[in-house]
Amino acid sequence: TASLTMFPSSLRASVDGITWKRFRRGACFMLFGSALCIGFSIALSWLEMNVHIANQGPGYRNEFIGMYLVVGLLFGQFSCALAFPAHALIYLKAPRHRTKWYAALASLIASTCVWLFFNLAGALK
Repeated sequence: TASLTMFPSSLRASVDGITWKRFRRGACFMLFGSALCIGFSIALSWLEMNVHIANQGPGYRNEFIGMYLVVGLLFGQFSCALAFPAHALIYLKAPRHRTKWYAALASLIASTCVWLFFNLAGALK
């Protein structure tokens, strides 16, 4: 029974330790990580679009070529969901001076994994 009464008190102590300033800083960090995920996903789709245009030859035109960027924006949402646990862990555990570098790396890895997953799933079809 001692462990049962200790858990709510430790939970209350951890909740009491959260201030509005720390909550705001954490929310801003998570938004920063999400923006990185979306940015990397759009960059990967932009690169894929340019490779497609280069493979088609000079003078290639298509009015739907911008859909690569729209798909990149959609992939960015999936990569945000994939990287969310990593960003939360980075915010809580990483040294303060390295959090943005770790978040950028986690965002890049998540964006690349989502892009590879959807491209390989499309290739297997």
